[in-house]
Amino acid sequence: MSGNIKEQTTALVHASPYYALQMDESTDIANHAILLVYVRHVWDGDLQEQFLCSRDFPTTTKAEDIFNTVDLYLSSVGLSWEYCVGITTDGAAAMTGKHSGVVKQILERAPNATWNHCFLHHEALVAKDMVPVLDEAMKDVIKVVNHIKRSAKNSHCFSKLCKDLGSEHMQVLYHSEVRWLSRGKVLSRFYELKIEIATFLSENNSPYAELFDNEIWLARVAYLADVSTSTH
Repeated sequence: MSGNIKEQTTALVHASPYYALQMDESTDIANHAILLVYVRHVWDGDLQEQFLCSRDFPTTTKAEDIFNTVDLYLSSVGLSWEYCVGITTDGAAAMTGKHSGVVKQILERAPNATWNHCFLHHEALVAKDMVPVLDEAMKDVIKVVNHIKRSAKNSHCFSKLCKDLGSEHMQVLYHSEVRWLSRGKVLSRFYELKIEIATFLSENNSPYAELFDNEIWLARVAYLADVSTSTH
């Protein structure tokens, strides 16, 4: 199935006169460095955005490693830098270094391309300076999510509870600081499952259950969910 999706995505990009890339090197929950690459292209007179690939970094994540990884993948699917017209990344030194950054290496091979600093990453950085009460609410959400997902047993029991209650979702989502879109999705899912989460915590005698009796805390979580998703 994954091979078929890869073929379809590649065919759509090939059919487009030009394409643009968005890249982010991040770390998953197991501290594995991963490069995520999205592609935007034209299809049937409209702009389309697709997930292009993800690649692991077994050792270092230097600019040369990132560029070589992307270059190798594009070559393997027959995509030329000549038709790349846009690159979007964060402002990390490995990406934007003046002398050997990934962007500089791409621009040397893609003369028609322009670089943009992802605006969502700007927002994510600004959001780190939240007022203390909202910051504490966010930390509480992360603690509750980690409590539910810390073991297979907890995770399975929570999924069963959600199923029994007829919930739309079966799991909460992990939060990751380096995933630009993570915060909004985590908070939205958390708030949508607030009844199920409160029930699960109460049944397991968790001290976190008391949070859900606090209407002010719930209002703060709702506010965070609203402002975090409205920009996405």
